[in-house]
Amino acid sequence: MVGNLFHDFIYNPKDLRTLFKKNNWKTIVGFQTRNPIHRAHEYLLKCALEQVDGLLINPIVGETKKDDISSEIRMQCYEAMIDNYFPKEHAMLAVYPAFMRYAGPREAIFHALTRKNYGCTHFIIGRDHAGVGNYYGTYDAQEIFQNFESNEIGIKLLFFEHAFYCKRTNAMATSKTSIAKNYEKIFLSGTKVREMLQNGESLPPEFTRPEINKILLRYYKNEK
Repeated sequence: MVGNLFHDFIYNPKDLRTLFKKNNWKTIVGFQTRNPIHRAHEYLLKCALEQVDGLLINPIVGETKKDDISSEIRMQCYEAMIDNYFPKEHAMLAVYPAFMRYAGPREAIFHALTRKNYGCTHFIIGRDHAGVGNYYGTYDAQEIFQNFESNEIGIKLLFFEHAFYCKRTNAMATSKTSIAKNYEKIFLSGTKVREMLQNGESLPPEFTRPEINKILLRYYKNEK
């Protein structure tokens, strides 16, 4: 099924390494995701990309939770984001044909190691990586890497805090870069996003790009 849906985005590790070399990317950051991409993701990706030659958006397209948006729709969102907001000579999309285990910190290690095998030199670990509900601590998946020496994993980890749109500065930020009060921050929970889309409401542009909002609204109107 994965092969039929995403034929143009399937690469084995050897193929990706060859492509990175062809692009003259000596340093590559990988990004793991199972959700539609939004402005907070975009912010993290661009911060990471400032430090390396290339970005690999590498979403899971195997089985996830039943209430997750389908991988086909999510892929449309990733394509729209790259097409409209990233330089193609520094960013690419390839599927990760696995399923989510929701194992939190241990799965974060697994994701980092597999992206190293794909040829990435760096990997992003954000808040609640591979978490489910409130079972794991918000940054447990980052803290587990303190148990390893820097050369044990063989890939550099980039840790990020929760990002939000700051109304005080009219820009994306985290608590490290903004002194905004809670009422000056715009971020939406997954539950709130689904509720708005199910009601036919557009997501605010401070949360997601209009191209992504259009794809998600069309999906919910047709299939929900």
